Amino acid sequence: MIAFVQQERRSRIFKDVSKLSFDYVPDKLIHRESQMQKLWMLFRPVLEKGIAQSALLIGSVGTGKTAASKRFCLDFVKVAQESGRAVDFIVVNCRQRNTEASVVLRLVSHFDEGYPDRGMSLSEMLVSLKKHLEKRKLHFIVVLDEVDVLLRRGAGDLIYQLSRFDEEKVGGRASLSLILISQKYVLNLLDQSSISTFRRTNVITFGKYTRDELKDITSDRVALAFYPGSVREDAIDLIADIAAEWGDARFAIE
Repeated sequence: MIAFVQQERRSRIFKDVSKLSFDYVPDKLIHRESQMQKLWMLFRPVLEKGIAQSALLIGSVGTGKTAASKRFCLDFVKVAQESGRAVDFIVVNCRQRNTEASVVLRLVSHFDEGYPDRGMSLSEMLVSLKKHLEKRKLHFIVVLDEVDVLLRRGAGDLIYQLSRFDEEKVGGRASLSLILISQKYVLNLLDQSSISTFRRTNVITFGKYTRDELKDITSDRVALAFYPGSVREDAIDLIADIAAEWGDARFAIE
């Protein structure tokens, strides 16, 4: 009976608790409009000319890098479909998959869940990935989150291979673009050949949120997750004040 009453109380407070999940991707990212616009400008040639693109997103924890990459990719896939282009994407957490082989295995497994998880070399897996993309006539956007973890383990060669994925192709549309996400500037961990792919104009910085920006983000998430009147305005102000010390939206939502 007590559990039932507690559940009833929660049901009158929460409208949709999933909107508080770190995995939730808002339809619109508040105070990240300029970063989203820059991503669109960078990747427009993928749709217009079939040219592969790359971007490096840099910023502290909770500044919206991962959410921005997911929102961008979801919207980009939709726009591509409307224009008759086949585009897909994947987000790989390099803290969880911190070797070159485990990353590429994840890419191939995206298209073939039964792909063997051992016994295949890196080059063999990359060949398999190319075959999947060619078969589907697909452009694949690969997002490597927390890529600094991977690079510190000496995975610079993989970044080079992915950034030059279509180099041997003569004519036709490119099949793979790359988005790297890191808390720190990581281009110094790459060789010169890879660095040339990530020009300064391809680097998008995510600064820490201000107190007022955190209040806007918190208010928006409260409106999505709670019924009206469930969370007082002074509580939102307090959350923004506390989270402002780190400029961390993830901390505010938590």
